[in-house]
Amino acid sequence: MSSQKIPCTVAILTRNSSESLPRALQSVKNFSEIIVCDGYSTDETRVIAAQYGARIIDQDKRFLSSDGLIIDYSGVRNQTLVAASQPWFFFLDSDEYLSAALAREIRLAVASGIPAVYWVPRKYVYKGNIIDNSITYPNKQMRFFNAQLTSCFIKEVHERIEVLPSAEIKQFEEHLLVPIDCSVNDIKRKWSRYLEIESMRSPAITARRWARGALHELAVSGLYVARFIRNLFRRGSRLPARFELVRLWYQWKSITTSFSHVRSW
Repeated sequence: MSSQKIPCTVAILTRNSSESLPRALQSVKNFSEIIVCDGYSTDETRVIAAQYGARIIDQDKRFLSSDGLIIDYSGVRNQTLVAASQPWFFFLDSDEYLSAALAREIRLAVASGIPAVYWVPRKYVYKGNIIDNSITYPNKQMRFFNAQLTSCFIKEVHERIEVLPSAEIKQFEEHLLVPIDCSVNDIKRKWSRYLEIESMRSPAITARRWARGALHELAVSGLYVARFIRNLFRRGSRLPARFELVRLWYQWKSITTSFSHVRSW
């Protein structure tokens, strides 16, 4: 495989991410540009980023709360998109990392010379083991793309890239790896904050619209329960049940939070 750098920008959001950042940066060391968009870290995050040759930019305070937390994820992601100098773009979180096989697959996609947008499969890692079965599998996100086929990131939470209608969309076979190094309570706190941001931005809705949304969330919950039971009989590694069932908590919280925006019946 070529030792030349992959002509692609990798963008990572950070805030006091010194524990996980080296793993993420090591996994993208063969990319030609790394941009770390930092939220004014007070630990060694910026030092570590500099050691790996990353270009560091500050998160715009317009997209942050008074205590420095991101309240508009698409806003800070767009900062990295504007700053990128390479024709291809990949973004990941500071606690994620690329498998070596995915990095090779990205190199081949770039070398093909065919502009496209790619779905990237994701797998969880728990206590060093890649998880084979989860209620959220198949889990994929649109993380890698040729910049000329996209416009910008949209949505304050659960942000995604907006793709032009002419774009060719493909999917990788290899995986982005997502370690679960936190507790269920940590996950609940993070997701509660996401729901709070969404709630602040959400307009008033009718009861009918809320009911449609609630039915959707209940359907997703039913799918998760079915997959949970199915996975009990499958071979391969699984997450502890508490990490799977917290998804049901999130779906329920989504329903109850959105109900506060009902303004007419």
